[in-house]
Amino acid sequence: MSDQQHPMLPPDANATPEVDVARRRFAKAGLGSSVILATLASRPVLGSTCLTPSAAGSGNHSQHKPLQCAGGSNPQWWIDNVPRKNNGNPDLNKKWPGTNYKPNDDFHPLFSKGAYLNFMKNQNNSYTLWEVLNGQTPNAPIVPPNSLGKWFVAGLLSASNNQYAGVIQAIGPDPSVRGIEDEYATKGFFQATVGKQWGANTIIAYLQDPGSVF
Repeated sequence: MSDQQHPMLPPDANATPEVDVARRRFAKAGLGSSVILATLASRPVLGSTCLTPSAAGSGNHSQHKPLQCAGGSNPQWWIDNVPRKNNGNPDLNKKWPGTNYKPNDDFHPLFSKGAYLNFMKNQNNSYTLWEVLNGQTPNAPIVPPNSLGKWFVAGLLSASNNQYAGVIQAIGPDPSVRGIEDEYATKGFFQATVGKQWGANTIIAYLQDPGSVF
């Protein structure tokens, strides 16, 4: 699918992600304080609600004391940590440890499909989370960069595993991985705040390290 077929590509579609986050490990955070979210245009916005190590090092946070949390694990980490059978092969029908999701779960309708993100094999069948995570989606009608799908899968699993300390939900109230994906799939961007639209690479940076893009 060429740029000519889709002249209005999402914001920063060809940009380089701003953060380079190493492989993460499962994070279990015991937090006593509540998440502070601002409200704009009748929806919660993301803001600097989660202070990760890289954000702390850069001093990139608001005057509010944010929650301490780890960033999300990247797609390769979830591939490496897929549940396995006794023979070592992936067990696609068993949930990833600490999550609510199985590799064989369909990407759609778990995630929305739209003009900017669509992982259907054909008219009736969706690719699975495992196939999207591994980039095994040759027939998917998606606008570049097609790597965004695997980051949504990784974000979903990381949120389900509580790696974001509840700052990003898997599916449910904003901000959630599903909520970000739903808007991107239909619009080609995510409206983080009034006047601030996130394209694919900013979303990827956020899912790796929530404090890095503010």
